[in-house]
Amino acid sequence: MVLQLLYIIRVDFCGITQRLTYYVESAGLFAFGVAWLTASRMLPFITTEDERIKIELAGK
Repeated sequence: MVLQLLYIIRVDFCGITQRLTYYVESAGLFAFGVAWLTASRMLPFITTEDERIKIELAGK
């Protein structure tokens, strides 16, 4: 109902929806990244030293 009223008085939603979409997608991607790092046990403040996954180069 509010959207219909704003449409009647001709409020432009183009810029508002694009910014809202950008910020919501950014927050979602950030949350996904934190969840990925948490699940892979890469964050040092969540895991202890012996739980962390060590990444080594093949040649060394």
